[in-house]
Amino acid sequence: MILRDICELSLSLRECASAEEAGATLEENGEDCDTATAETVFSYRKTSGGFLLSNDEAFYKGKKISCPDCKNSSPDKLIGSASELLSGSEAVHIGCCECGTQFSIG
Repeated sequence: MILRDICELSLSLRECASAEEAGATLEENGEDCDTATAETVFSYRKTSGGFLLSNDEAFYKGKKISCPDCKNSSPDKLIGSASELLSGSEAVHIGCCECGTQFSIG
């Protein structure tokens, strides 16, 4: 899922009343989600400092997300796992649609 779509999904998850609802929302948006992941995303959904978009750039735990090879930082051209980005994982895996590089942030 592109990072901009993950940001939109995070706004929907803030409205969820339970981990089950969060899991269903993730699955409706094409994310594989087990019970433990749903609970983690649900509990982390309203914390600050995780994943966010600002001025058309994406950040994870305060670090700007950009491709180490081509320096692409467009949230429309970087893909990742919503479950990883929205659960506060120690490391998240990102793919660049410009050059095909896969990298980790965290």
